[in-house]
Amino acid sequence: MNRRVVVTGMGGITALGDSWDAIEPAIRNGRNAIRRMPEWDRFEALHTRLGGPVDGFRAPAHYERKHLRSMGRVSLLAVRATEMSLADAGLLQDSP
Repeated sequence: MNRRVVVTGMGGITALGDSWDAIEPAIRNGRNAIRRMPEWDRFEALHTRLGGPVDGFRAPAHYERKHLRSMGRVSLLAVRATEMSLADAGLLQDSP
């Protein structure tokens, strides 16, 4: 059975940037943001020291401190990327 999918919006927070204007040229030029992570040396069981960290991310001002305290960094990045996708699709203000 084939199912069709329609992408109506996109958003991402990556080591290359957090907008298509920042990410696209890096991809087209074959750049990546993978680097050695010396701070991981203390984890002996970890089999890699390479990562693509997202530097300089700051939560938007409209994120309440109460919510920020209860979210880990990965959750925060995922929620922000979802918010960006909804905004790109024109659905951010839609109510359920």
